[in-house]
Amino acid sequence: MKNKIILSTLILILISLTSFCQQHEFALTYGKSIGTATYSILRQGFLTGNGSTDLQNNNAIGIRYFRPFNDKKKTKIEVGLNYSWGKLKVNPAYTGDPEFDTPWYNDFNLISLPIYMNHSIGKYFFINYGLLLDYQDAEEVQYTGFGIGTGFGFGAKYSIERYTFFINPKYEKHLFLSEKDGLLEFGILCGIAYKF
Repeated sequence: MKNKIILSTLILILISLTSFCQQHEFALTYGKSIGTATYSILRQGFLTGNGSTDLQNNNAIGIRYFRPFNDKKKTKIEVGLNYSWGKLKVNPAYTGDPEFDTPWYNDFNLISLPIYMNHSIGKYFFINYGLLLDYQDAEEVQYTGFGIGTGFGFGAKYSIERYTFFINPKYEKHLFLSEKDGLLEFGILCGIAYKF
């Protein structure tokens, strides 16, 4: 139910924005993490013997808005709204007691606002990079909070009339300021864009 409400909200936002903007580009996106994303205390590095957390079955949906930054339209501002969900597998630090060493799972929800620069490389390729403003919600307080991160991607695109199809492998580093935890994620983003 929660996913349906968020998807409906994203679609309504997209429809609303199209009525205010002309000659710009909007995209619907779907993303998936490749393998498991690593969730850990990133600012002090990875601690040997410490517990760890992996993000599993991570999916993401979102919308993106592209606006040309210059007359040649090779550089664009890319702004979006993404909703990601998955499961956090918490592996506690080893104690030798099977009762306390058993992993457990938490629901994971992340809302991100990417603010990127998007540079075209020829007709079919592009790079994008920038900042991520995040809000993470999880069952446990230590995994919930606001933060800021960075993202980088290299992708391919193909345009037919007003439509553009793209695939965008990406690397994202989310930092959650409340507990100084972070999420490193390698993934792939697919989308279809339409020019108004």
